[in-house]
Amino acid sequence: MVNPAMLDPAASETLTPPSSGRAPRLAPRWYALAQLAGWWLVALCNMVITWASLGITDGHVGERLLQHGYDVGHASVLGLLSALVVWGWRRWTPARTGHGYLALACFSATLSQLLLRDDLRGGAAMLGGGADAVLPEIAVALVFSLSVPISAWLGLRLRTGKKGVALLVVATLLALGHQWLWPSLYPGIHSYASWCATLLAAGPLSRGISYMTRATNDRRATTMTRAGLAVVTAMAVASVVLPVPPAVRSQMVQIPGSVIAQWSGLPRKLWRDITGANQLTQLRAVTPPSLHPSMPPTARAQLPWLPRAPIVLLLAIDAMRADVLIKVGDKLPVLSSLQRDGVSFSHVWSPAPSTVASVVAFFSGRSASQLRWKRKRIGRKVHKYPRKDGVPRVPELLHRAQVDSGVATHMAGMRPAYGLTRGFRSTFAVPDRSAASVVKAWKRWLPRHRDGASLQYIHFIDAHNPYNLAGTAGSEWDNYIGELGLVDRAIGEMVAHLAEQGLTERTIIIITADHGDAFGEHNSRFHGSTVYEEQVRVPLIVYHPELSPRRVEAQVSLLDLAPTLLDLFDVAAPGAYVGQSLLPAVMGHPTPRRDPIYLDSQARYVGMVFSDWTKLVIHQGGGTALFDLKVDPGEAHNIIDRDPRAQAHQQRYREYLLHYGVRPFR
Repeated sequence: MVNPAMLDPAASETLTPPSSGRAPRLAPRWYALAQLAGWWLVALCNMVITWASLGITDGHVGERLLQHGYDVGHASVLGLLSALVVWGWRRWTPARTGHGYLALACFSATLSQLLLRDDLRGGAAMLGGGADAVLPEIAVALVFSLSVPISAWLGLRLRTGKKGVALLVVATLLALGHQWLWPSLYPGIHSYASWCATLLAAGPLSRGISYMTRATNDRRATTMTRAGLAVVTAMAVASVVLPVPPAVRSQMVQIPGSVIAQWSGLPRKLWRDITGANQLTQLRAVTPPSLHPSMPPTARAQLPWLPRAPIVLLLAIDAMRADVLIKVGDKLPVLSSLQRDGVSFSHVWSPAPSTVASVVAFFSGRSASQLRWKRKRIGRKVHKYPRKDGVPRVPELLHRAQVDSGVATHMAGMRPAYGLTRGFRSTFAVPDRSAASVVKAWKRWLPRHRDGASLQYIHFIDAHNPYNLAGTAGSEWDNYIGELGLVDRAIGEMVAHLAEQGLTERTIIIITADHGDAFGEHNSRFHGSTVYEEQVRVPLIVYHPELSPRRVEAQVSLLDLAPTLLDLFDVAAPGAYVGQSLLPAVMGHPTPRRDPIYLDSQARYVGMVFSDWTKLVIHQGGGTALFDLKVDPGEAHNIIDRDPRAQAHQQRYREYLLHYGVRPFR
């Protein structure tokens, strides 16, 4: 990213004493060099964030040092480009300082459309207009664009004395703080924050550079400067020309301040979007609607416990990690009891770490990257929702089989009209989003829909960040568990109500989550940003009083929910569905997977879990990691550069994309 910050009217070719209370005039070459120093400050802050958030594992010191070397090299690239622009502007347009700030604002505004588009849409929606309104997006982009020239102006105006020292401290805190507060979220905003930090720091740093050079004569200073620039240029060129090892790049992309690493995949994406040269897009046009033969339902003779007119109660708990019941099961007695007395799946992955992308998979049997999307505005927020396509959803197929269905609409996006729950025949409105209110609404809805077979879907949102609903005091984790406790009590109330109504024997309860939540692992918080285990591993429990309790160790994707739900009602699953029914596994039968498990953050990460328990994690910028989940469940040891399976797994990943018409990083 170029920093074309320009000198203000207080700048000229030489360093002179201050007059009229204004900052001393500064030679352009020192301010140009200060751009380079500012980016080095960001690289230093990146080192601090790396060691504080990622730590180090045995035998990986070399990779970490290489990471820092490439990061400094990339910072040098940005610094040299910025220095060149600053020096050139002052050399050829010395009297047009105001034009310099205007040019900087225009460049920043243009770049914001590439880097900030997704980050700004939420804020733009709050200003009004439809989901595709242009003016609100331009207004929000303008605010961020102005932050760049303002930072440049402040850096120059406040560069001297105590103000300069204070400004340098502020720049350092900005370079550290944005990465510490929102790791892995808002990549464009992170890049702009780093840019602004360099501009704030450039003014005070230019004063320091000028003072240091005054101790030497002009010829010596010139010689030293040229020699230093030659070394820095060589280092910058090497960092761009020499390929970054995949294991090193996978570390770099976890640090938001590593700007070039974050956006190195952008040119390829732009070229693909402009030219349409996308093999997957071309393939999609000819991909048949059925990729496999339709999947017949399991023979009823193999399911003696299955009631004749079942009520399937699908409960999704927002943001519930797979390890919660292992760590704090005693604080969630109802869920722990259902897990103990039902069929519990130990290794379950959501296809995406976000609600929209995972819920659509529950009922479409396909991952989000196989679908086409459009933006819709609900209230003051804009989200992506699936466009209509020819593949029938689970509720639509059940309706053809005379099976009722209902969904809670306490979350506006869960209304069938928006596409996530397309085909549900009825809804029950809820006055607010709390689990207690949802259960009350469900109790009112149930008497009118209890007689026949039905699918009922409820999405509990209580455990979603910012973890402030339970009224507990403590850490974020404690408050998160407190919110899960609210859901636990609500589910307990539902179980008790089913018993009171005499519906226990007819009801099959399926409990899962749309995604997990991160609490600092892999330098991330919350969800929606990566495909590491903390964000995509989820629980899955199937409970019926006639089912024998068991723990299933097989690999499972929540893409398997769609064919499983159809199987429960004796309905065949379409061949376009990617998953497979879990009823054989529920009965204790072996369930070999047809395909590896595909994961997609719908942003910057995709992944794939293979039958040998290795997991591939790929960043849009090119960082690739391979983990052996059997020995490294925390995904701390990247073996991509030394495991003989790596090449075959990457090839299998590419084959999967082609076969299913999956379009990652869209």
